[in-house]
Amino acid sequence: MKRCKGLFAIVFGVLWMTAACSETPEDATEELDGADVSQVEAAVGTAAAGDPCFDWPIGGSQGGSLVPGWGSYVMQNYANRGGANWYNNRAHSGIDLALNSGATAGTPVYAAANGVVKCVVNANYPGWVTVIEHTMGDGSKRYTQYGHTNQPSVALNATVSKGQQIATVLNQSTNSHLHFEVRTWLYYSGTNCWGPGYADGTNLPDAQGWRNPVDWHFGHRAAFPGQGVSDIAQNVRNAPSMSGGILTTLAAGTRYAVSQVSADTGGAKDWWYRIQYATNTWGWAAGFDHTGWGGEIYVVEPVRSCGSAPPPPPGPWCSANCGGGGWWCANDGACITNGVAGHNYHCSGNNVAPDRDQACAAGCVIAPTGFPDYCKASSFCGSGAWCGNDCVNGFAKTLYNFNSSGAVSSVTQCQVGYTNQTCVIAPSGSPDYCN
Repeated sequence: MKRCKGLFAIVFGVLWMTAACSETPEDATEELDGADVSQVEAAVGTAAAGDPCFDWPIGGSQGGSLVPGWGSYVMQNYANRGGANWYNNRAHSGIDLALNSGATAGTPVYAAANGVVKCVVNANYPGWVTVIEHTMGDGSKRYTQYGHTNQPSVALNATVSKGQQIATVLNQSTNSHLHFEVRTWLYYSGTNCWGPGYADGTNLPDAQGWRNPVDWHFGHRAAFPGQGVSDIAQNVRNAPSMSGGILTTLAAGTRYAVSQVSADTGGAKDWWYRIQYATNTWGWAAGFDHTGWGGEIYVVEPVRSCGSAPPPPPGPWCSANCGGGGWWCANDGACITNGVAGHNYHCSGNNVAPDRDQACAAGCVIAPTGFPDYCKASSFCGSGAWCGNDCVNGFAKTLYNFNSSGAVSSVTQCQVGYTNQTCVIAPSGSPDYCN
């Protein structure tokens, strides 16, 4: 059966068209063992402390930067079984990735995460195979495999960085694709580091140490907040599920802030991004749509470091209560699981944040009700007085006094009509003060 993407289709209520086709087994039952292949437990999606973050291994340039997954789709899902005449109905041990355009042959292949090359072999897979070892925060190892490529450009034991090109996809005519795996072992047997591509017998891949690369990707994102971009025109919903109500529709190529990812709450095998689609307005856009034999990649992220978020895209990032300039502690999703923000935003007079401070050295403190939050031991707070950006009529009303350890020693109101003072926003690098 051939699954052609060159047809008009309604996706999230939007009419769109692509041109790529992919081959699937003639007798494919499209029976998926999804009920047995669980998604990662951490729906917030950020990598655990010390773990590397993982990106899609193919993609393209969009907006002047490499965007992993851009213009790509999953030709064949993890754990697919295609019937007795398709590898004896064994379960697929990875995912097959291709470009929507159909021009997959020769496209660059990128390291999904930082690591060390542990296998480079012409295994007649067909084509070459590269395996990269990744060290997790607890010291354990995970391995990513890149199959069906031309001769790799990296050598055995070379250190590679996330987003570094390591090879190009082999030309297999209409079936050109990258076979991509995530697993817990290097050698399948003896010195065989490339593996069979399918689990043994009736086993599920998880039982033999493979992991679902889609779930792994969304469970190991870089620190949020980040930036996303829609690969197609798509609907934004009020919940991470296709049953969620439609809030708006975004054009392909739209960039926006993203604060987290979530597994589908309706029981589907989809993944969703929480996105800011308008001023102080958030919704959910599908990052991955599981369509049966394959899947569609819809929201993707430009390459960035794992532990820090990039400067926010143009647009409003300040609180509705943020008036004039100054540093303001925003609940930006960096610590969304416990409700504590982790970054300071530099707010200009029109409530737009053109840049953002690094993560607070000692964490961002949620102040008592009625007071703005503040950054403990921040280089912009330090000891002395600092004005909180909880502005009234354009002026902040709270003055924090910090001791030498960065803790708040006292809080002073400086609101006109309360103490007959106003809070003055000082030049960058200096604490604000009451006047």
